[in-house]
Amino acid sequence: YNGSYRVPVLLFRGHSIDGKPLEWEDIEKDFSSYTHQLLKESKWTFLTQEEHPYLNQPWYSLHPCGTSGWMGFL
Repeated sequence: YNGSYRVPVLLFRGHSIDGKPLEWEDIEKDFSSYTHQLLKESKWTFLTQEEHPYLNQPWYSLHPCGTSGWMGFL
């Protein structure tokens, strides 16, 4: 939970079939063309990489300033 924005925090990460963590370029390949355009315009406003609060490992997260808007699409 992000207290500043008052929204849940969505953390995620992916792994390749051989167990290696996915790099940003690997994750980006799965986005739609519309999302690619958004990322080009403002890459780190949409997604950011941060340390997991309990596991102390790098995870990607949907930036909390956009959570409310993006969750509205679901």
